[in-house]
Amino acid sequence: MSLYSVESWTAKEVAEAFKESDSNSSNRRVIIPIFQRGLRWNIDQRNDFIDSLNKGYPFGTFLFAQTNANLYSVVDGLQRGSTVCDYVFNPFNENHLGKIDKDILNRIRLTIYPNSNNIQINEKIQEYVFSYLKSKNGFNDIDCADIAIKILDGFPTDQDYTECLKTIKDEIKKHVNVFREKYDKVCESKIPIIIYFGPQEDLSDIFTRINTKGVDLNKYEVFAATWSQEKKVINKDKIVQNVLSKYNVIMQ
Repeated sequence: MSLYSVESWTAKEVAEAFKESDSNSSNRRVIIPIFQRGLRWNIDQRNDFIDSLNKGYPFGTFLFAQTNANLYSVVDGLQRGSTVCDYVFNPFNENHLGKIDKDILNRIRLTIYPNSNNIQINEKIQEYVFSYLKSKNGFNDIDCADIAIKILDGFPTDQDYTECLKTIKDEIKKHVNVFREKYDKVCESKIPIIIYFGPQEDLSDIFTRINTKGVDLNKYEVFAATWSQEKKVINKDKIVQNVLSKYNVIMQ
């Protein structure tokens, strides 16, 4: 008899369960058991996982143990779960802002200063935009006109103020829309959840087996798994023989 089932939660549902927010319509709650390790992922690992959700890449399942009707404990997936929670509830955290498309920044710069080739102005424009976004709690709080005004306050111009304001606002709106589309896509992405409902006293053993029984790939196995699958034709027999000899030694 199987001691688990498989469910599919959205990233937003996972985040709400971790945070136990008031908006949690399902009333699910995920807790962190004492045997779990702390948060270990660095910024790059967290960003890569969010990027995988955005691109629809597959990834390992979460494993939750169900302790009662809507209460679960994390057996496997703490790093991914905390990453999702941070992104869903803090989309304007500096680590999530990324970069504004250079074409948008160029158009804003040339709107203010039509003959300017000073790329450093682009960086300052981005700082104004990000400073504004980091002060907001959600997308509904954003007013692109306010951002445009802040930018023009920082860059006095001889150009028509009203036209500049409109153009800059429209360009900022493009960036916000792209950001919002990514956010919504990540929130609605499906996450596979294995729900374990067997004996709770076995959880520590399950956790230990998951995290210690695997064998790390060596550098040659990683290389073979990630090398381009595009076929290459090598016509020199000596090179072919040397490659085959080296590969045979590696595989022994």
